[in-house]
Amino acid sequence: MEVSASHSKTELDGLNLLWVRTSDNSSNPDVVKIFDETNASGDFVAQPHTSHSSDRTYANLINTDVTLSEGEDAYYKAIYPADIVFSNSIITLPKEQSSVSGELTKFPMYTESSSKSLQFKNLCSVVKLNLNKANTTISKIQIITDKYITGDFAIDWNGGTPTLTSTTGASARKNHSKVVTLTFDSPVSIDGGHDFYVYLPAGIQYDYFMVKVFDNKTYPDVFTYTASSAFTLTRNNLYTLSIPEAYINFNESDLTGLFTVSVTNGTPHKVSFSRGNLLYVNSTTYKFADNQYDHKEGSNPSYTTWLYPWGTRSISIYGDPTMTQQWNASGVSIQNGGESTWRCLTQREWRYLLSGRSTNNRMAYYDKDGNQVTTSQNARGFTLCKIGSVCGMLIFPDLFYWPLDNKEPTVFGATHYNNNNSVTNWNNVFSLTLKEWELVEGAGCVFLPTTGFKDGSAALNGETTKGAYWSSAYYDYETAKFMEFTPYSTSFADNHSAHVSDDRCAFRLVKDN
Repeated sequence: MEVSASHSKTELDGLNLLWVRTSDNSSNPDVVKIFDETNASGDFVAQPHTSHSSDRTYANLINTDVTLSEGEDAYYKAIYPADIVFSNSIITLPKEQSSVSGELTKFPMYTESSSKSLQFKNLCSVVKLNLNKANTTISKIQIITDKYITGDFAIDWNGGTPTLTSTTGASARKNHSKVVTLTFDSPVSIDGGHDFYVYLPAGIQYDYFMVKVFDNKTYPDVFTYTASSAFTLTRNNLYTLSIPEAYINFNESDLTGLFTVSVTNGTPHKVSFSRGNLLYVNSTTYKFADNQYDHKEGSNPSYTTWLYPWGTRSISIYGDPTMTQQWNASGVSIQNGGESTWRCLTQREWRYLLSGRSTNNRMAYYDKDGNQVTTSQNARGFTLCKIGSVCGMLIFPDLFYWPLDNKEPTVFGATHYNNNNSVTNWNNVFSLTLKEWELVEGAGCVFLPTTGFKDGSAALNGETTKGAYWSSAYYDYETAKFMEFTPYSTSFADNHSAHVSDDRCAFRLVKDN
């Protein structure tokens, strides 16, 4: 990818990186940002080289509007591509890398020189993903790690070999994340095998590395691969990760995070959550919401669209009074539910899940600086959260690395249980934009939106302020348990009893893993 006599960069052709010049693509040629020693700069467009017009490893870089200094003391710093430049020594690695037909066309490069003959060197390492699955077309790929892989990075020339260092300080790192998304100009078939390229910062050890692949469906199936051991990527190397077809199994409706809900004889029992709340379609068909923050279907739905009674009087959904530990959505067609057997958590499972570290060791939580938090008073099983304008509860998976650097929740489950007065209403809870939520969701989080509940024949109560989700626990012939959360409650989240025949709450189903 980088040889001593080559000026190569950008488009990958075997192991050669070639310039995209005006003659190759007049509407979208390569653009380089060049600084001189006075810090004057300009964007320079790649054109065919005067002496090597047929060799695409060479290019003339032209800007007719900018004059950089010349002479004995002239010194230049050049960064490719120009759109990632933050300053003459800092680049911003984007949260999205664009791919044409699955081929990545821009690899960050850098050089320093006292002459105008610029020989660029790679700034990153490149992971090559080889995916092969019959009759499968994919729409995007995400990489999730325990280190920051997007955001601002400082460049050190280091004797002619460029290195990247994550910038420090809140203002400098405001756009860092641990998730990068490879987007395509159009869906790509992996039938027969296809290679995809993602560039990542080099020289650091990745202890956690997950690949998420989304297929091209209205309700995307997701395949996840997690590396089994830590590894270090080095600059200017191409790392191939070939995933055999037998391992590529797309799951239609469950999220990628795993959650322990009980332990038997030392063995944890883990579940995956459905992609969203259960919504009513017709008397025999249901669906999971398209997004986790969706809590109803349509702009003016009836109450039964997303709220249901518990037990045999629920529409095609029932709980078995003799089996308090299991509850299945039997006899129900869930149009985007795949082949999985879905069920509801028991009361004890809800309690174990939300207790974080206060009464068990369910999860390992790593904060935005990569430090594992282990103190029991900061049990980080869950927190209150707003996604856009939707209020709800954020639940963390067993293994979780906070993916954003610009913000992180400070009030967690155990603090809520102690009725921390700093969170008394939804106006001062932790909040995420929809873009930020994409990254937090990518790291494995579950979000339960407020849905309200219907108490008997009364009107809908607390639609935007309270969450009420059924458990499978049978209390007596007329009542069942449910989990409720609200910032106004002194206990914040708890299990309560409700009348089977009248009360209506939401369902968020799980499948055993």
